[in-house]
Amino acid sequence: MIMIMNKQMQISVIKRAIRAKGIDTDLINLSDYVDGRLSLDENKNDIMQTIHLIVPMAKRNRDMPTRSVKKYENYEKAEKLHSQRKLRERRRDEVSTARQSFDVADLTKINLKKWKKNKRRYDINGIDNFRQPY
Repeated sequence: MIMIMNKQMQISVIKRAIRAKGIDTDLINLSDYVDGRLSLDENKNDIMQTIHLIVPMAKRNRDMPTRSVKKYENYEKAEKLHSQRKLRERRRDEVSTARQSFDVADLTKINLKKWKKNKRRYDINGIDNFRQPY
């Protein structure tokens, strides 16, 4: 069962996913990019592809620390792995909350391996965990 979201709800979820990547959402007017006729996944994929065209330019910036780039690459790997999962499996994981969740700031190779081995026990904010921290 695919949950249909209105445009405002989709914008809210996509903003959290973008923030989890460490990108300031005030710089992007998401209401211009989100199409209310499309599903959340379609809108999110379109917007993330647009962002992926912009973010590699920041990677080439010499001022950006190497650790940040590596953590961003780990985040991209996790995002790709999550998107390759079956839709039903992804939805089940996105709805449930794991005991431990990783943010982009602490997504090291070791944490990525932990998540890959046991996706139900761990969450990565913006990939399979869209809940706001309280």
